[in-house]
Amino acid sequence: MWTAFSLKFVNPNKKLIFLNFFYSLQFIFVLLILIYSVITFFPGSLTMSKYNFVKNNYANDYSSITWLKRSLKEKNVLIYARSIAHTNNYTSGIFLNFTDINEVNYYKEIIKNKKIEYYATFGTAPELKSFKNCLDGLYYMEENIGHTAFRNPFAKKNKLNGYIYKLNFDKLPTCSD
Repeated sequence: MWTAFSLKFVNPNKKLIFLNFFYSLQFIFVLLILIYSVITFFPGSLTMSKYNFVKNNYANDYSSITWLKRSLKEKNVLIYARSIAHTNNYTSGIFLNFTDINEVNYYKEIIKNKKIEYYATFGTAPELKSFKNCLDGLYYMEENIGHTAFRNPFAKKNKLNGYIYKLNFDKLPTCSD
């Protein structure tokens, strides 16, 4: 876009100077981002402890899922989080925010058939959403289980609490609020 703009509106004698400046500035900016990325993420490929350190600091929900795995071992869990790729027995419930009531009931029927017993959420306060009336109460809660993780070095990291509720799958799908 910048190239087309410069070729169309800039004086032909100034085109080369402008393009050289723009490309040099872009090169320096990209180089700085690459250097930061290599310094930040490369150590995670060296050892398992450094891998876990990098994941805990820069991967969304990694520290929360690690806490949940320690707390519930091999249980079937419905999680109010989207990062479930490194789990076996967990199902994400965050997609229910983007569905209408008929779809919510359809997915709740699937959850009921899977016989999921626990509902987990992470944050400063529990996110119960459309499962509020399906829960039998707080099973376990722990403060400061991790923090929000961003790849942005300037973002503020907030402490997270972990909440595990007992999910009564027999009430599904009719327990909507």
